[in-house]
Amino acid sequence: MDLIQVAKKTLKRNVHLRENPFTLVFRSALKVILPQGMYRMATTGFEPQMIFITAVGADADGIIYHAVFD
Repeated sequence: MDLIQVAKKTLKRNVHLRENPFTLVFRSALKVILPQGMYRMATTGFEPQMIFITAVGADADGIIYHAVFD
């Protein structure tokens, strides 16, 4: 899975949200859609993390997933 976008979310101020909410967008070349859920993500230079992802679409290059950090 490749990280293809990091986007800052612009939301109304809410005491229950993190100070700087953001979304990570990934693309998987696999044509199989992973179920929504927690997955262990790892990359060079960072400790592995459990991230909740949701499939949100597809394009010619694979399946698109979002991870939202509110």
